[in-house]
Amino acid sequence: MVIEFDRKISEDEAVFAQSEAQVFVSGTPHNMFANQQMVLLVGRVVGNKGVIDPSGNEELMPALDYLGASNCEKACAGLEATAP
Repeated sequence: MVIEFDRKISEDEAVFAQSEAQVFVSGTPHNMFANQQMVLLVGRVVGNKGVIDPSGNEELMPALDYLGASNCEKACAGLEATAP
């Protein structure tokens, strides 16, 4: 999926966002992502996970195991508009 890196929540866990939807991803490489970076993310769906947001509230998010990612820059521009 084409999605934007939102924030790291631990050394190997991160949250990615598209519009108002967020996705929890485990197994992310340390120091691979930068804020506001669009990526083509590949992951395996493993269910849902409760994640504490920066304001201290718990949000239930789809959970993925990280399989890979590629920096999007111009290559993903056309894919963003077609993502559900």
